[in-house]
Amino acid sequence: MYKSPTEYKLFFWQKSQASATVEFAFVFPIIVLLGLMLIDFTFHFSAESKLARLSNSMSSMLRERSTLYANNLVVESEDVKNIQKTVDLLLGSDALKGTVSVRVQTVHFSDTSTKTGKILDATKSRDIYEAANSGAVAQQNCKGAFDINSAEVYKMSPWMLETEDKGKWAPLYQVTLCTKGRNSLFLNALSSTGIIADTISVSNIVIPR
Repeated sequence: MYKSPTEYKLFFWQKSQASATVEFAFVFPIIVLLGLMLIDFTFHFSAESKLARLSNSMSSMLRERSTLYANNLVVESEDVKNIQKTVDLLLGSDALKGTVSVRVQTVHFSDTSTKTGKILDATKSRDIYEAANSGAVAQQNCKGAFDINSAEVYKMSPWMLETEDKGKWAPLYQVTLCTKGRNSLFLNALSSTGIIADTISVSNIVIPR
């Protein structure tokens, strides 16, 4: 059936509007999803960045055994409690305050060790966990970046000379800060697939000085 130029333009405009509506119905949910993804990832990496800075500071504080701990190389529970208090103090009014747990794992080597052989001293080695005040991560989920009892970690310990003919292997301290990730349907879905962890944790390994 013949349409006049005016009728044809009106038909084309109506068809274009319908097409745009259908396209918008498909595109809009994707835009919303991308927006939610951006919010979630921003929170995750922002929290990770904050924990990284705090972990560096707490590791530096823990390694100052001569200045802050009267040369006592063995880490005790009170030391870890003080580290967590310092973390909350540094967070100030940040949303993460009160949600960060602290785990300190240490490895000590026996005084009977030689320069060619390391002997572990289990009596001095520690694995101390101080839970956050609210929404604490379970200790088994607050994992360090390294297996503290692995050969890879043991190699990090340097031989320290005490005199010309006597020395010892330096103990190693791994400080781990962890908190729960943002509670959202999207991140929960990603954590179930292993794409992103539901626990945010950052670790540092240091030796005392």
